This record gives sequence, C-alpha cells and structure tokens, in this order.
Amino acid sequence: MSEPTDDTTIPPTLWRKRAWQAALLGGALGLAPCGVTLWLALSWRDRLPVRIINHWDAVGIADGSATLGQFLGVLFGIGGGCVLLFSLLIVLLGRTAAARRICAACAAGMGMFMSGIAFVSLIPQLDAVDSLADMKLPTVGMLLSILVALCYGFIINQLVPADPWQPAIEPVLPDAPRSDSLANTNYVWLQTVTGGTGTTLGVFMAVFIAVLGIVLGAVLHSVLLVALLVPTGIAVLLLVYGCSQFTVQIDATGLRARSKLGWPKLVIPANEVLATEAVPTTGMLDFGGYGYRINLKGDTGIITRDGAALKVRQTGGRTTYISVDDAARGAALLNSYADRARTTA
Repeated sequence: MSEPTDDTTIPPTLWRKRAWQAALLGGALGLAPCGVTLWLALSWRDRLPVRIINHWDAVGIADGSATLGQFLGVLFGIGGGCVLLFSLLIVLLGRTAAARRICAACAAGMGMFMSGIAFVSLIPQLDAVDSLADMKLPTVGMLLSILVALCYGFIINQLVPADPWQPAIEPVLPDAPRSDSLANTNYVWLQTVTGGTGTTLGVFMAVFIAVLGIVLGAVLHSVLLVALLVPTGIAVLLLVYGCSQFTVQIDATGLRARSKLGWPKLVIPANEVLATEAVPTTGMLDFGGYGYRINLKGDTGIITRDGAALKVRQTGGRTTYISVDDAARGAALLNSYADRARTTA
C-alpha cells in the first residue's frame, strides 16, 4: 500500500507543540517535589547526624551510611535523571495523547517517589540522640511513598490534554482495501480479543514476583520483602487481567477499543483515518512487550498476542496497531466508513 498524504485541517506538526507543553508540565511537576524535599533536607542539616543511614539489609536493619550530600546526590541524581529522560521521550515520541500522558505521568511520579524516599528516610534521623545503627527501614513510609507517587502520576496523566480533532482533507488511499457492500448496510464489526502470549507471560511474572516475596521473606525473616513483592505481584496480575481482553468495534463513526476493565480505551474517528490494513505483528519485536504499548517510533498499540493486527494510519502522523481476528475484513470496513465520513462531512 502506498503512503498516505497527511493533509488535515490542522498542521500535522501540531503534536510537537503539544509534546513540548506536556514535557514541560511533566518535567516541572516532577522536579518540583525534588526541589521542595532538597530545600527541606538542607534546612535540616544541623539537626541530622554527620553520616545519614541510607541502606538497609534484607531484614530491614541499617547496614550503610553516607554524608547528607552523597545521600541527596544519589537520590536526586537518579530522580532528576528519570524526570528528564521521560520528558525527552515526550518530545521525541509524543505524537499521541496516550504517549504524552504516560511519559508525563512517569516523569512526575518518579520525581515524587524519590522525594518521598528521601523524606521518610530523613525524618526518623532528625535530632537523633541514640545510635542509628539499629534503625529499622521505614517500611510503612516507603509503601506510602509508592502509593503517593502513583496517585500523583495519575493526576498528572489526567492534566495532559487529549488529542484535538484532526479531520483529514485528502481521501483515503485508493489502493486501500474496501468493503462497500458491508458499509452500505451500516454493518457493525465487533471482535473480542483475548490475550495469548502476553497474558501468559504477564500471569507468570505476577505469580513469580509474589512467590519470590513469600519465599525470600520466609528464608530471610523479612516482612519488608513480603510487604513489597506480594502487593507488586497482585498489582501486576490486576494489570494483566485488565489488558487480557479488549472489545474492538468498527462502525460508521470509526473504531473503538475498550479493555475488560474499561481502561485503557481507544477511539479513532472515521474522518481521521488515512488508511487501514491488516499486518502481522510480534509484540516483543514491534513493541517490546504486550498490552497497551508505545514503541520507539511513537506508534500506539493494543497488542495482546502475536499475529494479525489492524494498522490504522491517522492524521497528525499517528499510527495505531490493534491485535484482532479477521483483521482484513475490519480494515476494509474501516476504510469504507472513512470514505463515507469524507463525503458526509
């Protein structure tokens, strides 16, 4: 199939402006908690010991220390670096609102997480009179830091604007497959896609993490490992469950895909479709994994298994891949509805 001309009523480079805006938002709101925590830590320097406890063993007993400068340098070097990395990814890959939202949430969430780790580590050491050699790892504080960072990232995710409406001006590619006979009957194409390789790998990973936490916790007598790894395994299992089944619908309005839990979901209006075709996909090679994915080209994918997928090229330089059965019929029908959307606009 020939390459579509990306002519729209909105300049196709608009995504770059929105990517820079999202990068500045995610970066600023990621660095802000780092700056506040850094200021607090420096204001506490006279109340903190010369050597800060910064490491604990498997059972949660302190076994390492550093100066305040070293402690803050490592934490905020990693945190600030991650914030800047995700902000850069927004600029490079942020063609879609999904990519911008995910990366902005990661940038802000990582900054908040590192700030939380620093805060809960320093608070117990303020004005310490006794030896800190027996200081226990602040497990509850660490878990709260993770929870707060996740909530903060979700809020930032919602602050990033959705993609604007970008109707195409040029017709659908003439050599794109069509199914006018079905389109003329207002046919609704509906597919329920269940997970394959991706779901199997995800379940295995979730169970492995949870069992690892239980085994290591029992062997090392560490409540910390159980408290961290078992909830992580459960969270991964819930995520896998949510992305293990998608309902994909194509009708005169366009394409809609929705997970079993209702999120993530995807909507592609028919008048934004430049061309659709059925293509083979391999989750690990094309997207680095399975589920709701974004690859290094900035393409969005709902990849539940290897095999046939819809490849939908949209205005604004966006491309979406969706694993489905009967992909050829779905592609032809969506192209026909995209033709109709041009004539009725």
